[in-house]
Amino acid sequence: MKYFLIAMCWIVAVSGFGTTTYYVRSGAAGKGDGSNWHDAFQQLPPQLTRGAIYYIASGSYPSYRFERCAGSEYLIIQKATREDHGTDEGWDPAYAEGPAVFSGWEILTSFIIIDGRTGGGPGNWNTGFGFQVVKTPPDHCGENGDLLRIGADLNDAQSRIEIRHTEFFAAHKYYPLGGISFYGGVSDAVISHCSIHDLFGCPFFFNSCSAIVLEYNYIAHTRSTGSFDDFCPDWHTEGISSIGVNRDITIRYNLWDDISGTAVIAGVNVGLSEKWKIYCNIFSRSVTPIRYYYDGAANLQVMNGLAFYNNNVVGIPETIGGYGVSQGGIVIDRGEGNRVFNNIWYNNIANSFVIDAEHGYNYFGKNRRVEGCEPTPCDMDEEAAADDLYAQIGSEASPFRYGDGSGDPLRADFGLLRETAPGLPLEAEFAYDMFGNRRGADGVWDRGALEYNGTVDVQNASDIPLEYCFVQNQPNPFNPQTLIRYFLPSNSGAYEKHVVLKIYDLSGRETAVLVDAMEGPGEHIVVWNGCDAQGRPAAGGVYFCRLSVDDCCGRTIKIMLLK
Repeated sequence: MKYFLIAMCWIVAVSGFGTTTYYVRSGAAGKGDGSNWHDAFQQLPPQLTRGAIYYIASGSYPSYRFERCAGSEYLIIQKATREDHGTDEGWDPAYAEGPAVFSGWEILTSFIIIDGRTGGGPGNWNTGFGFQVVKTPPDHCGENGDLLRIGADLNDAQSRIEIRHTEFFAAHKYYPLGGISFYGGVSDAVISHCSIHDLFGCPFFFNSCSAIVLEYNYIAHTRSTGSFDDFCPDWHTEGISSIGVNRDITIRYNLWDDISGTAVIAGVNVGLSEKWKIYCNIFSRSVTPIRYYYDGAANLQVMNGLAFYNNNVVGIPETIGGYGVSQGGIVIDRGEGNRVFNNIWYNNIANSFVIDAEHGYNYFGKNRRVEGCEPTPCDMDEEAAADDLYAQIGSEASPFRYGDGSGDPLRADFGLLRETAPGLPLEAEFAYDMFGNRRGADGVWDRGALEYNGTVDVQNASDIPLEYCFVQNQPNPFNPQTLIRYFLPSNSGAYEKHVVLKIYDLSGRETAVLVDAMEGPGEHIVVWNGCDAQGRPAAGGVYFCRLSVDDCCGRTIKIMLLK
């Protein structure tokens, strides 16, 4: 499974780096040579050593510019945790509590990994991050820089930059501030398990880059203004702004929410985008998913070779930032070789659902417009599906386990209630959803971001089940954490039940107690982080997870922790 292979390679790569370690702790009062936690640097030193690992303690730090540094050994900047903090000399467990907070980053060098170690991804989309980058924008309605700027003058053939488990946000949205910007020459970069939210600006800006991967990120709550705004008028933004030539961009397994402006992904001014792979994302309560302009004048944007597969587009509202959404589909004025397959469009309000690409096997349900037709609202599903090869038109009822796309996606469950009509089987690269479920394993390659795994089938997403249901954990196998889901019935006497959820190893020894409490009916979700009852990382291998309710009704599933 691609997700797990990536994770395994990451673990091997980090543990295999050189022996030099340095320590950084805000407020350290020792010698300041970085040799241990007592004598730690108070902040990252101006010159870093290639091949070294820099452990960062919790605390506040100034902005930092990673200057050019010759060589191809990786620089490793990582958050110190209870389990992994290098030396014990001078160590205090308090150094692992909470994030290390920076006021901005700029990266001008290649071969660097910045890893907050915790937080982000499914189940923890916007919580628990080891690193935070927070900046207060200047009181100025104009360009105010970025939270992270990568490669302003970087032209290396392989940049090899990885940012993981980091939360980026502005202190407020009164004045503009960009998120993560990639400038000319950046290649082979990964942004993974991060959160980029609450910006008056673009979360991502691409200018002549290649081989960029955005995965398992939460991107949410952006501001964009029009001429009516009295404070900062006509400051247009988008989720991703693409300018120049950007090739081989992969956008997968992300949750996008409340993105305003031109589009979630927009090509403006002059540029060429080639071979973008956008798959298994959830686009929630946002503007048009993709909009590339070609007007023969100021905007000359071309998109070629797009693969837009197995995404959810849900909950486009009537207005975003005071404007209605004219297009709910994929709008590309000029391009070739673009393909849009196996997606779900559900509960969206827009004037049109045009798809400017080869398209088919898409699902349309409860899409409508609320102006320019009588009587309103007007159903748009038939129009959207008219030229879609093997389109499926769904009912008014949500196809998802919980939520219809109109509410906060962090409180929803976009797993399918049941199989969709068969989608189009695709190449192996697209064969797993964000939880590691193999598509088509039950004979049906489902449409949408999440593959149906046969665990729940109720009439409505809000229904409480009539029997106990213990769902296989996701992902499985897993590293470093997994989600365990179970359902308690409503027709079994007392409202609350005594629930115990425990992890056992193969010999039957108790490893961890995840739940021991009174709980009511409905769905419950628990995260196991792969640690035992003492907070120590458990050994890799097979474990059993057992659920018992009121000392009976036992259910057991087998799970596998990868190391």
